[in-house]
Amino acid sequence: MDPSDRPSPPVSEKGRPARAEKLRRAGIGIAAGLVLACVAVVAMLLVDANILRKPIAAYVGHKLDRSFAINGDLRIRLFGHPRIEANDVVLGNFTGGSRPVMGKVARAVVGIRLLPLLRARVVLPFVELSAPDVLLERDADGRANWNFADTKAPPDGSAMHAPIIESLWIKDGRLAFRDPPSDTDVVLQFDSDRPAGDAEGTLRFTGTGSLRSEEFHLSGHAASLLDLTQAGKPYRLEIAASAGATRASFDGTLVPLELESIDGKLELSGKDLSSLYPLIPVVLPWTPAYRVAGHFTRDGAKYSLAALQGKVGSSDVHGKVALDVSSERPMLVADITSTRLDQKDLAGFLGLPPPAKGKRRTPDQAHAAQELAATGKVLSSQPLRLERLRAMDADVHFKGEHMLAPDIALDSVEARLKLKHGKLTLTPLDFGVAGGHVSSTIELDASHDVIQTRGDATVSNLELKVLLPKLKDDPGSAGKLGGRIKFATKGNSPAQMAASGNGEIALIVSSGKARALALVLTNLDLANAIRYLLRGDPNGPIYCAVTHASMHDGKLVPDILVVDTSVEKITGEGNVDLAQEDYNLRLVAHSKHASLLALRGPIRIGGTFKNPKVHPEVAPLALRVGAAVALGTVLTPFASLLALVDTGGAKGADCSALIGQARQDVADSPVAPPKTAAPARSPQAPADAGHSDRPTR
Repeated sequence: MDPSDRPSPPVSEKGRPARAEKLRRAGIGIAAGLVLACVAVVAMLLVDANILRKPIAAYVGHKLDRSFAINGDLRIRLFGHPRIEANDVVLGNFTGGSRPVMGKVARAVVGIRLLPLLRARVVLPFVELSAPDVLLERDADGRANWNFADTKAPPDGSAMHAPIIESLWIKDGRLAFRDPPSDTDVVLQFDSDRPAGDAEGTLRFTGTGSLRSEEFHLSGHAASLLDLTQAGKPYRLEIAASAGATRASFDGTLVPLELESIDGKLELSGKDLSSLYPLIPVVLPWTPAYRVAGHFTRDGAKYSLAALQGKVGSSDVHGKVALDVSSERPMLVADITSTRLDQKDLAGFLGLPPPAKGKRRTPDQAHAAQELAATGKVLSSQPLRLERLRAMDADVHFKGEHMLAPDIALDSVEARLKLKHGKLTLTPLDFGVAGGHVSSTIELDASHDVIQTRGDATVSNLELKVLLPKLKDDPGSAGKLGGRIKFATKGNSPAQMAASGNGEIALIVSSGKARALALVLTNLDLANAIRYLLRGDPNGPIYCAVTHASMHDGKLVPDILVVDTSVEKITGEGNVDLAQEDYNLRLVAHSKHASLLALRGPIRIGGTFKNPKVHPEVAPLALRVGAAVALGTVLTPFASLLALVDTGGAKGADCSALIGQARQDVADSPVAPPKTAAPARSPQAPADAGHSDRPTR
């Protein structure tokens, strides 16, 4: 047999080829090595996990672009109940911060479930923090230290879900907030009010510091801390805070972290609503002390206060307010009603400090009141803050249903205010006055360095005996007042506006009745006055009263000033100076009936807006009395009466012509705005007033 044809003998296990044996041995060696490596890593972690401190710190620091360190022990337990414990953890602050450290924790213990990690889920059965200390701050440029370099989710959506925390416990926590732009420096102390491991534990906190240079206090409590970790779930919060005289409380819910949704009851009280600016970016005039409440909500960039009710001074307020801050300038929309409006509470709209009413004013209100008192003036020289008028837009409807105005016969007020790009319009601005109506439109352009203002008002059916309290006891009507006022001004304060005003005024009183005694006393008609005092004072008919006046650079000069009655005709001349705030008017009465003992002295109306004075003109009166004395000396005592006899005979006025002329003049006369504003009035402060650093309004 050929040797090549012989069958090969079977290969035994020991006779495998050398190559296959080598591969097998290599596989076993690799597997054993991996097992030994895992055991070694686990052993090292169990013995000392501190070897991971530097890699962890480097990774976190790189992601946040901040310094990060675990200075104390790092302990990891992987079996039983896996947990990580880190001691003395420190996160650095941003460049230019008020201190090097943004946050630190004395001890943090975090439990972790391992299986959910395979599904990219982080479940933490408990988190315990001891003595956390966090600083949140913004620098002068508005940069916030809580904005980190790399905290956005990857665009491919590969980021892990937010951790699920089942129990959170905090001991001796501290949170500081500093914001130089708003002059805020506040420190909060907070603690869990239940032991560690209690999933229902809530948080109680207190805080002190300063807010806009005023002492600040805060206290409250929050619902389960676990709600903070559940995205989109409202978080219960009850809080009360005060800064100086301003107090606020909130009881409701908010969505944590982004705070895009807030819903609850808000209460505010304080000395002046305008002092809330710029914390609340709403331009308001000075107000008296206030207390308001309503249902507050936030939806993204839109805030609203519905079911608003409360008091501002002696006036009640009701309605709703909405604020949209999504644009460059906030937009305010409001609908406010006052069922009982005290006109003194509106002083702030005229740049005047509201009345104190037994309460202390704010420092800037008190300072303005002191300056105004020192000048002896009525109109305020406090400039309006143009930057505030330009900082927002607004559409506000206001209605005062019943007015408390003992010095002015106001019944009601209604206004629609619109503000856009620094241009304010009041269309309409209507008042119910003395049973009649004043309808007006005001346009105020604050988009330039000097405010330009235009106005047009129509007066209809004002009852004179209501307007003039001394006539209120007369039966019947004392006449109806109507007319029109047009004006244009330049100036940044009420005083400047009045002092530079141009305009036209026509006021007309239709037929009515007034006490004859008041009319004859205008002529110092002593005999007829005695007769009316003895026999009673019947009502004398008023045929008409007509005034047309022109205003140039703040000086009001009557072109027509006539009052025609059954007893006498009164004419007037002179001026009213709005810049100096004084009267210089002369009234002359011409009797229609003969009278004995009539001194016929013209009446002077002088003095200031604050202290007007009415008195007879001295020279003609002295001449009349002197003539009577001379006749009595030369002839007989009875002859002296001849100098006091008034033969009467004054002709009545052509009321129709006067009324027509006044109406035509004010309608046809264009009102040109002044070329320049009147100079600002320098307040004459008393010697002990010193200098004030308070900003003007």
